[in-house]
Amino acid sequence: MKKLCVILLCLIAGFAVVSCKNEPQKQGENQEEEIDTTPKPTDEDVLAGKAYYRLTATTQAKRFSFLYEALEPKAGDVLTITYRSEHPVTMLYLRDGDEKIKFLYKYEILESEDPYVSAPDADGWITMTFTYPEAPAEGAYDAGEGTVPGIKVELANYDQKFQVDEYLEIKEFTFNGEKLAIDGPETIKEAEAGFKSDHGVWNRADNTDQTDPVLERIFFASETNDAE
Repeated sequence: MKKLCVILLCLIAGFAVVSCKNEPQKQGENQEEEIDTTPKPTDEDVLAGKAYYRLTATTQAKRFSFLYEALEPKAGDVLTITYRSEHPVTMLYLRDGDEKIKFLYKYEILESEDPYVSAPDADGWITMTFTYPEAPAEGAYDAGEGTVPGIKVELANYDQKFQVDEYLEIKEFTFNGEKLAIDGPETIKEAEAGFKSDHGVWNRADNTDQTDPVLERIFFASETNDAE
């Protein structure tokens, strides 16, 4: 009797093994993971006019800030920024890199005929154009070189802060007609760490005014369609 029970148990185990081997593979097993082959724009695409930058706020704050330490503007030089935002930019700051010399400080953009800021075009793009004057509003150009060290520019809204996930888009950032790339954090972790660049996004680690934005590059719709 015991031998019969052992034989029956062996037979049951054998059937179970065969059944498992013959069971069809679950959907997706041993299949390669899908890879996103959609082309991602680069800084070169932005500089060529094929894409634009989007900076998305990761914290509620008043301003998006940018620093370019290597640039040394002088009287007559021209800075332009073409931007748009789902949340209005109402105030501008423009200083040297060390914030000791002021050109625009808490400058409130006029609702019409502003001397620095254009009306939005059909696609919502606004252009800020600033020609460096003979003398700063506060401070002075270097006596020998006639320049100031660096550019720090901030686009702000003091009355209504930018909220988390609200964004600022920049199509062109130029100095004397030369387009500048924007260096910035591409992950929330990098952004929240208080990312600082000397040629792009700049945040005060000890100042809650900063939106700590994440930067991404986006193809214009026509470029995306061409790439598909």
